[in-house]
Amino acid sequence: MAYDIQVYPHGTFRLDDGSFERLYPVPKHEDEYPTIRYDKQIQKTSYIQSNIVACFNEWFQSFFEPNYFKFVRIRTQSSYQDFKSFMKQIYKKEKPFLVIDPRSVELDENSIFAQNMINRYNLIDPGSDAFGAKLLYSIEIMKSDMFEMVYRRNRFRFEFDIMIMEQTLDRQINTYNMMLMNIRHNSKFLLTRTIPHLLPIKHIRNIARFHGYNWKSEEFLSFLNSISKYPIIRRITPNGVYMFFMEQELNIQVEVNGIPSKDTVENSEAIEWGARIVDSFTMIADLPTEFLFLTPEEYLAKFDNHIPEDPDSVYYISPIYADLDWPKEMNGYTLSNRIDVMINPGDDNHLDIKEVIANDDPDKFKVIREFITRGGDIRQLIMCRVYPNGSYLEASYELDEKGILTINNPETDKLYTINLYLNLERFNLIQSGKIKEYIGTIEKY
Repeated sequence: MAYDIQVYPHGTFRLDDGSFERLYPVPKHEDEYPTIRYDKQIQKTSYIQSNIVACFNEWFQSFFEPNYFKFVRIRTQSSYQDFKSFMKQIYKKEKPFLVIDPRSVELDENSIFAQNMINRYNLIDPGSDAFGAKLLYSIEIMKSDMFEMVYRRNRFRFEFDIMIMEQTLDRQINTYNMMLMNIRHNSKFLLTRTIPHLLPIKHIRNIARFHGYNWKSEEFLSFLNSISKYPIIRRITPNGVYMFFMEQELNIQVEVNGIPSKDTVENSEAIEWGARIVDSFTMIADLPTEFLFLTPEEYLAKFDNHIPEDPDSVYYISPIYADLDWPKEMNGYTLSNRIDVMINPGDDNHLDIKEVIANDDPDKFKVIREFITRGGDIRQLIMCRVYPNGSYLEASYELDEKGILTINNPETDKLYTINLYLNLERFNLIQSGKIKEYIGTIEKY
């Protein structure tokens, strides 16, 4: 077999660029990746701690009968000076009661997050370091073709000291024995809980801005859930602050390193006003610690960087329960909105229902406003039902003729679900002008 070998003199060889039609042409490579801009926000420590405080409170009280304690006091709900004043008066308070003292949040230095995701991939020089390293261990929350929101997590230790004050020595010993028999001491175990993580309101409002939604509307909440990997819920405080949360199922490690202790017989007999039991617990959890908002440079002009941050006064976030099968229609009224309301100590227990409707359906709000202006009773158009979240039993509440909802004697640190029903038939009649009464020459709806 013969081979035809051609030898080119030095300097005469020409690279075949495809014009000889012997090889496939190699196109010039061009990167088509867009420039990505980002905004980052560190989660406030108060929100990180408030989630676990709520979980611990709910878990610990589940060992007791409902409403066993006359009240529960958490140190973080007030200033340290106020808490000291409260503790000086504990023997004069109505008993039994529970005091929870969360210590400051501590980083678990032995976790993989501390060794890799935090120490190794944090920025060295923010002015020149590449940002991409922070994305190595980030987890996606939601994204569309205009943005992506992710979070970075960290592992924290939460230590709790509790004190139960009973009225008599006999009740103290009974409670002490119950805790020994029911709560697993000198051990470590896992609790599985669904935790609501607060999302930065700046990022939420910019998502609505990017996609043309009213950020307070039900339509926007449905949109978020359609693009999110986690269920997104919304809560409204009585003073009108909107907060958005993502629900995540977490395994929380619980360590109970000792056994409860109590006042001795001598001390209990000397203290006329009560008998104490104290205990300590530790919870360890992986929680979102930084949120990152990413968007292509072409949408950067849409990003509003002047939205105020979330308030920093939250010390407790109520655990989430699944919405129950409450009725969708009642006495000719149709369910329109479902609102989760948080009531903390010192909060106003009044909520203007009209504002909720105005954010969701401006057309119906105009009808309501005109109806009230003409002397109509809003209860002919709207009906409310208020439930402690996770219960079919209604709470005590009142709705006045102007649309102000009052929750009577609300339990603090409690989540209430407000079901808002509208009389759509009457709305339609009013809008078509068929509901009119005349007093003399005065037209009245």
